[in-house]
Amino acid sequence: GQRVIAVDWLGMGHSSRPEYPLRWGNYCVDSKVDAECVDFFLDAFEAWRAAVGIEKMNLLGHSWGGYLSTLYARRHPKRVNRLILVS
Repeated sequence: GQRVIAVDWLGMGHSSRPEYPLRWGNYCVDSKVDAECVDFFLDAFEAWRAAVGIEKMNLLGHSWGGYLSTLYARRHPKRVNRLILVS
């Protein structure tokens, strides 16, 4: 069988609530801030992946998580075996 781990992105669900380095709000208007926002989430997810020792995964993302999962798979293609997008 395969191991399944459900992960909430930082600040969502049951995850921790670290200090967010950027202002919340209309961050998508400024491409520099948008890129920093994405980096905040993807860097944290990559650090988690490395800490738990997952070499390659089937990654499922839903809604905002689907967007971030797609960007993660593009940034780290050797870490994602399959990408599954829901909703």
